[in-house]
Amino acid sequence: MSISAILLQAPNTLAAVNPSPTYTETGTTTYSFNPASQTNIAVYWGASPATTSDSLRTLCQHPNVDIVILAFLGFYFVLQGYPSLKIGGSSCKAATPEQQATAPGLINCTAIAPSITECQKSGRPVLLSLGGSTSTSSFDSDEQAIEFASTLWALFGADTANSTTRTIRPFGPDVILDGFDLDPENDMPQYYLAFTKALRTKYSSDPTKPYYISGSPHCPIPDTSLPLDAMLLFDWVWPRFYNAKKCNADSKGFLDSVSNWAKQLKTDGTNGPKLYPGIAVSNLTGSGSVPAMDLHKRIGNVDLAKMTNVGGLMLWDGSLALEEGDDEGGYLDRAREALVQLHDTVRPA
Repeated sequence: MSISAILLQAPNTLAAVNPSPTYTETGTTTYSFNPASQTNIAVYWGASPATTSDSLRTLCQHPNVDIVILAFLGFYFVLQGYPSLKIGGSSCKAATPEQQATAPGLINCTAIAPSITECQKSGRPVLLSLGGSTSTSSFDSDEQAIEFASTLWALFGADTANSTTRTIRPFGPDVILDGFDLDPENDMPQYYLAFTKALRTKYSSDPTKPYYISGSPHCPIPDTSLPLDAMLLFDWVWPRFYNAKKCNADSKGFLDSVSNWAKQLKTDGTNGPKLYPGIAVSNLTGSGSVPAMDLHKRIGNVDLAKMTNVGGLMLWDGSLALEEGDDEGGYLDRAREALVQLHDTVRPA
């Protein structure tokens, strides 16, 4: 069993809240990631108008950020069987000569490698998201899905000695990400189960650290792009409760939708993946965004006593969250406060 599979079966208890930051003798903050917590905050980074290289470093240092998802690897197969990568702001540069010759869809993102490493050294997992709203990629067969898992492992995972891909790894030859996030939005759900199993097999080949799989389906059930059988093998699922009207976070259908997601992800005999409701920080997303002042109201009625597989919140996106807030604090602070307050309402006396 892989380390990530062991973590997936960690006890899901109401006492599993994030510890408060502690301080060393020099006054610096230390951080400990707790995958069993119910107050974690996951943020996307790299695909909003607010994206800057500095915002990634700021998020990696923020006490109210627990998981960072880089967005996006948009197309699975561009030229010569390699994917494309597009990350906003000034974070990445044009393809290197080696990339241009071998995998022209890739780009040089070594400038953000120190921020990724800083995130990881602090304990925060860094994942790469596959898909996005403009991607039309899909798989034609189980075999193709399995091969793509090998490609990802060579470009972003622990297969750093691969002589074919070592010089074209977008984040540099030695940066090893902590897993992958699946965000297909094209109504082509075939072969994701084989792909997920293949990633798990790759993960189990490196016991030096945990690796994770997450997914971001639309909130209407069933999702038409991510199949449930694959999602049940994930570590985290963060449905997008925005741009969907009937189950948006600011709609009457929100709580019922969260409950239905919690039920279908709760598998017999195990805890299944952790559920993180996805919240839009800004109205730039289209519909369903939640202002900082409304977070308590929107989240406060989630019944944690019945939904013990809720693990926290996902925010779209981290850079926007750094810009948003209200008179009582920044968006990330307000999100953590809302989660902790929600947890406190169900904590035994």
